[in-house]
Amino acid sequence: MSSSDDPGLPTIAWTRPAEDDLEQLPDDPRYEGDKKGWHERLVRSFAREHVPEADKARIRKPAHSGGQNPREPEHITVTFKVGNRDIRIEHVYTGWS
Repeated sequence: MSSSDDPGLPTIAWTRPAEDDLEQLPDDPRYEGDKKGWHERLVRSFAREHVPEADKARIRKPAHSGGQNPREPEHITVTFKVGNRDIRIEHVYTGWS
């Protein structure tokens, strides 16, 4: 689990399968040596703009393309929460394909 330095942004948690998937991601220059931090920065940025009421975000799957829609661009699957209540499941698009 990671915490937010900004009290207006959600605390980030990772599911165990998401952490396992993260370990399997190949190194990429865009991560600047910090795969986990890169994902968390994108999720916090998305939350600031689209889900400001969320106080927690649980990353369910790190950056991946496809899923239920095989043509969907690369995204991070995240559940946003207020307290213990799930409020939204979102695909946070990374801008990479």
